[in-house]
Amino acid sequence: MRLLIFLAICFNILRAQSPCLIPNASYLCEWQKSMIRELTAPYYRGRGYVGDGMNLAARAIADSFKTWGLEVPPFFKNMIHPFKVSVNTFPGKLKLKLDKIELKAGQDYHVMPDSPPFTGKFKIIRLEDKINKGVNPQKAIFLINYSQCENDSCRKILKFKEDSLHTNGFHIVRVSHKHEPWYPYWKQARALRINIHPRAPRETWLKARKADISVESVFHKEYTCFNVMGYKKGEREDTFLVVTGHIDHLGMMGEKCIYPGANDNASGTAMMMALAKLFSAQKNLPYSMLFIGFGAEELGLAGSRAFVHDFKKIMPQIRFLLNLDLMGGGDKGVTLVNGVELHHISQIADSINSSCRLIAEVKRRSNAANSDHYFFTLEEVPAIFGFAMGEGIAYHDIHDTFEKLPMHNCSALLTLWSHVIRELLKPLPANILQPK
Repeated sequence: MRLLIFLAICFNILRAQSPCLIPNASYLCEWQKSMIRELTAPYYRGRGYVGDGMNLAARAIADSFKTWGLEVPPFFKNMIHPFKVSVNTFPGKLKLKLDKIELKAGQDYHVMPDSPPFTGKFKIIRLEDKINKGVNPQKAIFLINYSQCENDSCRKILKFKEDSLHTNGFHIVRVSHKHEPWYPYWKQARALRINIHPRAPRETWLKARKADISVESVFHKEYTCFNVMGYKKGEREDTFLVVTGHIDHLGMMGEKCIYPGANDNASGTAMMMALAKLFSAQKNLPYSMLFIGFGAEELGLAGSRAFVHDFKKIMPQIRFLLNLDLMGGGDKGVTLVNGVELHHISQIADSINSSCRLIAEVKRRSNAANSDHYFFTLEEVPAIFGFAMGEGIAYHDIHDTFEKLPMHNCSALLTLWSHVIRELLKPLPANILQPK
């Protein structure tokens, strides 16, 4: 009797997970995890601009596409699509020492991404100090403490003062009241700013009066980045269903500090690649499929913008585009950006999720310029950006690692996207793919 009860419970648990997981979902999810581990390895240097990490990842993804039988797209001569950006980088020495305590890059602070090369020892001036009118900006650095504020009004006043000082060439060390993400930037300022994280020990900056700083930064006016593409020919060679995810992250800040970017966006890249692996084996697809890994998304969606610009002629041939970003969570469901406008497609996803009992919720929100779908929508391409919702995942931080990535509902997410794609490969009424 106990055995029968146990078997019944197990059956109900399995049935409650989902009645329609794709057959190889577990295998593909394990494969995704191995891919996330690979993309976050030190070899790829955070998939940024230092050490060509982003482009190393693009070449590796192209090799995978070829292994699965995906081809060069008919509108270009290669799987690799190069484009150029301007970017400020931090490839070398990095030091912040306040009095006698040296802080750890990434853990305790980050250099603001537009900072120029900078070396020297300086007197720290606080806003509450009595300041001589003749302060030499080359011999002093201002410390601005946002953690002393208890409301937004106070912080806005400090931000105004910070911007004014920085515009006038004064160097700044700022103490944040909350986590502030790091990011790449497309130009270089004339004065330095360093951001001290809330997790940095208070004693490192509370009474410090001297700063010893070294920052090596290199500005690239023209840096070549890569998008990577894999093409699966369907019965309609001139009509594409596109699945995308950005391959880049923040890269390195200094010689030792790596931002792995497990959730953002090794997870989305791995999901896009798992779908490419899945559909590359399908025969007689009614439409062609295109899988794209975009570079330089973190630099203002530069890769997708370059793609839309260079291949504008194929925009009318794109039946639908699904962009996947931040796929490492999912315990609270997913959000579909541009799902309000493309409400019929949101209904398809919601219906699949309800009938298959996959994830907690399919939430929809209005369009926003927050990922690589955006420039396609400006060309009237039906496009949705899906991201997984969840808690406890680091963002634009050194702690966004493979080991800390929860990977909630990986099989369910993969099943949801694959079923959505299958529905959109079917003949549909014209209004389904039109915004309301």
